[in-house]
Amino acid sequence: MLELYQFVNLVNFLRKNIFGVNVKRIIVASLFLFIGAVLLQGFQCASQEMNSAKMDYQKGKFDEAIENIRKELKKNPKNEDAHILHAQILFTKEDYKGAANVLAESRDYIKSKKNKEQAADIERRILSTAYSNAYKNYQTYFQKKDEILLDKAIDNADLSLKLRPQLYDLYNLKGRVYEAKNDDAKAIESYEEFIKANKSEYELAKESNINLDMFREEALTILGQPTESETAINTEKGFTTITDRIMYDGDVVFLHSKKESNAGSYKVEGWRLNLPEAWSKAEKFQYNPINIDPYAALAQKYYSNKKYDDAIRNLDYLITLKPSNKEAGGLKIQILQETGNTDKAIAELEEATKKSPDNKRYWLQYGDLLSSMSKYDEAISKYESALKLDPDFDYALYNLASAYKNKAGVLQKVEQDKLEKDPNYQIKTENYFPALVKSAEYYTRTSQTKMFTDNHNVLLQLANIYQVIENEEKLKATLEKLDEVELMVEQNEKRAFYLDLLKLYSTMKNETKTQLIQKKLENLK
Repeated sequence: MLELYQFVNLVNFLRKNIFGVNVKRIIVASLFLFIGAVLLQGFQCASQEMNSAKMDYQKGKFDEAIENIRKELKKNPKNEDAHILHAQILFTKEDYKGAANVLAESRDYIKSKKNKEQAADIERRILSTAYSNAYKNYQTYFQKKDEILLDKAIDNADLSLKLRPQLYDLYNLKGRVYEAKNDDAKAIESYEEFIKANKSEYELAKESNINLDMFREEALTILGQPTESETAINTEKGFTTITDRIMYDGDVVFLHSKKESNAGSYKVEGWRLNLPEAWSKAEKFQYNPINIDPYAALAQKYYSNKKYDDAIRNLDYLITLKPSNKEAGGLKIQILQETGNTDKAIAELEEATKKSPDNKRYWLQYGDLLSSMSKYDEAISKYESALKLDPDFDYALYNLASAYKNKAGVLQKVEQDKLEKDPNYQIKTENYFPALVKSAEYYTRTSQTKMFTDNHNVLLQLANIYQVIENEEKLKATLEKLDEVELMVEQNEKRAFYLDLLKLYSTMKNETKTQLIQKKLENLK
């Protein structure tokens, strides 16, 4: 595009070289009109208001710059450079919502490749800043207790969702913010938005039986092999993630899995379906785990408000996504018992196992329901049905071991009651030892699965059983293993771990170990 001085030089050239020639004046006039029409397009961006806006922006006089931009846009509403500069100034002023509105309103006017790229860059920066600020304001609130921070968290979350509706985790954040504001109605509304947004992910879990208890290998046997995979290493937190792109039943699925530094296999953490085509490859492959907290929060709130059907609906969502969640299963049973619907739940699972006898998770859920009702023999039968389908089904092994141990507890109490009634009665350990032996067998098999390798809870159960049945050799080996895994116990589980060890060593009358564990308990922060 010609600058003003070039236009002046061109006019002088025409005067010297054309005016002197015998050319009709009308041709010369037409030529000037044509050149002027072309050059006016180049001069529109160099208006006084636009130049002033640029200079004010460079000097940090943002309000003056915006005023000049508005004057320019009033005269020339399609000036795309003015719209870009307007958005940039508002972003610099930290008016992210205003900047986003300018970009949205001027989208039809921005035609040039350069300005489209600039608009996309500004929008990315707005999104990144707003998303970060949403979480930062929420976290800072608990330090400063200033409710304005909660309002800012909501504003930034809403702006982020406006720019990227697929950032579903922000609905969960909004729910937590409203809980902090003691606004239950708004919290429930936000959590329900989260559930609605994740409907496709839930439906995939329900239809294909993939879930958050699986290892990546098992999920891939269901969904199929990936067409592309990307791995990322988080050296700071010590884990590796992998995202697989999979074509499944006409849908594009991005499966997200994570492996801790000390683990041998990747654990499924989430999946997303049919992401927008406009997203970049990096955005599509970004690690994005499924958060089950909103389902639990909604279930608890609905239960507290005596909205039992809604509570069970969300518990069913949660159990489908993570079948091993005992709290969800326990609350569901509690609600069914309180509302007199336990028989209905049994009938539903009975029907489910008849329709889909090869679905091991239905048998697991059936066993869990019966176990929660203290119907241990019936529960054992259901767990065994699950293990016939998959002998290494980790949660079925664990729950079967627990059912046998609970059964032994009931039989042991019967013997104890007889002794209390008759001091001369001789307790018959043969009545409950066999159930304990079976429990130990299944806990041992549980410890050999990927999910429960070196699991301290399994080892504590085994140690307790070996102590009761007086198997000194296996008790010693199990206690040595517990010493080995101590460092692997999560910090938030350490207190419970030490309390269980303290009880164990106390009943064994091992004073040295008892004192050592007591010191460790005292040293916990």
